[in-house]
Amino acid sequence: MPNTDYQERTAPVHYDDEITLKELILSVVDYTKEIFRRWWVIPICCLITGYYFSRDYVNHVPKYSAKLTFMLDEDASGGGNLGGLNDLLGGIGGSQSSGLFKIAELFKSRIVIDNAILETAVVNDKTALIANHFLDAYPGKDLVRDFNGNLLVNFKDIDNFRFVNAEQDSLTQEERIMLKVIYYTIVGHRDIGRPQVLSTSLNEDSGIMTMVTATEDEDLTLSIGDAIYKNLSAFFINKAVEKQQKLFDIIQFKKDSVGTALRLAEYKLADFEDKNRKMATYKGFLEKMKLQREKTILSVMYSSIVKNMENADFALRSKTPYVQVIDRPFRPLSPSRVSFGMTVIKSVFVGTILAILLIVVRKLIVDALAS
Repeated sequence: MPNTDYQERTAPVHYDDEITLKELILSVVDYTKEIFRRWWVIPICCLITGYYFSRDYVNHVPKYSAKLTFMLDEDASGGGNLGGLNDLLGGIGGSQSSGLFKIAELFKSRIVIDNAILETAVVNDKTALIANHFLDAYPGKDLVRDFNGNLLVNFKDIDNFRFVNAEQDSLTQEERIMLKVIYYTIVGHRDIGRPQVLSTSLNEDSGIMTMVTATEDEDLTLSIGDAIYKNLSAFFINKAVEKQQKLFDIIQFKKDSVGTALRLAEYKLADFEDKNRKMATYKGFLEKMKLQREKTILSVMYSSIVKNMENADFALRSKTPYVQVIDRPFRPLSPSRVSFGMTVIKSVFVGTILAILLIVVRKLIVDALAS
């Protein structure tokens, strides 16, 4: 007789909860019918999402954006990937792209931004510090509020606060605090919760750096961008040639001091010969020999220093990096806009997806409770 126990153990097992292709198609048709049956949910959701997206359209404040692209001629700084900037960055020692990313972070350093906003510029036919132009564009109480509306600092008559001093060493305590607030507004900070004024990017393949500034005032946008670029360029150049510049300054000082001593020795020798022209004494002869020896030594020293100075000047010029502007922004700048058509499209698309999800989830819950 056949072994029925073995057949029962080896027979394929069929689960009731396995879904067939037919059941899947019927389920999709059922859910599609449910969506069409409750079509009125879609326009309601579209109205809700339309209200949300329309706030950005209605409340949008046009901003003027200026993009400046430039690159550094790294070969001019002495053969290495980054030349004298290696000392500034603490010795990069890695890939060129890694070093360039570190340099890109220096765009937002305090020394560059603070010096830039304490420069004088003409904005809307008014000459003042860029920091004060910034305070004109962003009133004090609005500038120092965080994203929750809380005041970060509270000065007396903060709306009328303006910078008086342009030198950082002369700034008052309130000016230093406001300078820090403006700095974080420009580069961005999570506690402020506003779009940053300055943004930067780097193309690793080409080494081209891009700096974008954006404010609500066209003149202010251009002024801040120009000032930051100028200070950034000076910062790069000064740091790249710092050692060569110090050596050149030392040789220059030595050249001036030796030149002064040489002229004094020449004058003493000439004066001695004028006074002792008709006197022939051994003592006078020894004094003359001493003055001539001093003049000769100083002449040799001066010639050597002049030669070293020429070498130092050549090294300084060869180490100086060249900052080359590729594209510079100019007037007129185009203000940012929010497209009404895109607002409608986003509202309809997001609203439709949201409505379908709500209808499907509702049917899943109802079917689960009914089974």
